[in-house]
Order: sequence, then C-alpha cells, then structure tokens
Amino acid sequence: EENGSRANIGGEKKDLHEKNLAHLKLAEAVYQEIAELFPSWCKIVECMEGGRLLSVDEVHKKIWNICQQ
Repeated sequence: EENGSRANIGGEKKDLHEKNLAHLKLAEAVYQEIAELFPSWCKIVECMEGGRLLSVDEVHKKIWNICQQ
C-alpha cells in the first residue's frame, strides 16, 4: 500500500523505510541493476509464484540451491 498502513509480513508495524513505497521501488531498481552488472556474484531470487508470496522456508531453499551451484 502506498500509505504504508498495512503491517509487514511478520505482523509488526512498518518502519520508516517500509512505509515509503518510492524508496522501496528505487531500492528494487538498484538491486536489479547490480544483479545485471554482476551476474557472477549477485542473483535475483523470486519470492512470488503464481501471485503467492513464498514462505521463508521456500525462499531459503531457493537461496540454498543457488549457493550449492
């Protein structure tokens, strides 16, 4: 949400940065650019599948699989 009224994933109140959608979008763009510039040491891990946010364990497995390559 743009106004940041919704709690974060863990249910806690959003912090200053989590409330700022423009900041989050800019941060995402910077990370995307870094991943494109340095693909040998920076990977993008998709945390959504079929419109569903993956669980912490599912994301962990994805990261672990990348680390083992």
